[in-house]
Amino acid sequence: LQNFDTFAVAPGGGVRSYAYYRRTLCQSSEDFRSYFKGLIRKAQNLGANGVWIDNSYLHPCVCPECREKFARFLQEERPQLLEELKLIPEKVEIPEYISTHSNDPVMQSFHDFNMKRNLENMQIFRDEMLKYNPDGLFASNPALHRGKPNAFSGVDFLPFAELHDILYIENAQTVDVEEGVRLGNYRAFADCEAAGVAAVSGGWRHKV
Repeated sequence: LQNFDTFAVAPGGGVRSYAYYRRTLCQSSEDFRSYFKGLIRKAQNLGANGVWIDNSYLHPCVCPECREKFARFLQEERPQLLEELKLIPEKVEIPEYISTHSNDPVMQSFHDFNMKRNLENMQIFRDEMLKYNPDGLFASNPALHRGKPNAFSGVDFLPFAELHDILYIENAQTVDVEEGVRLGNYRAFADCEAAGVAAVSGGWRHKV
């Protein structure tokens, strides 16, 4: 991995890390996708029953490759926005603080872009698994139902779930209520049942 150049960059220019402290590559970069497809291929050839991806959410990234892809996204999917606001796609500023509750159309577009690139990842990795193992199971843990909007995690839940055979939900200890709906695994099981995807539950910490 040290030979790759495309590290994830947080809005505002800071280092983007996953799983506490680990700096990560941009997970929608072509380098990372090729690398991960290679791991999937090796695993299937060694007899794996499928693919399991932990932390399959996707934080916003503003690395040069993502900026280029976001500009293309605006051109292809938000041309009216560019026209109305007289924006040049390559020069659109991505807000440093990404909020899911903002009416800023650029921020909303960036959330849509982020969810789309995560869906592309899941589709690419699932297709790679099926190429070598047509009966393989595709599963992941998007770390949802913890009180944040799914969009904040880069997950468009329904199409995301439809790409999976199993979703892992690890929030047995999260029992808060938000907007009148219980969070944690109660909410997760209900959402997974509505989406028609199998769910496996667990919990790794108690929320204080």
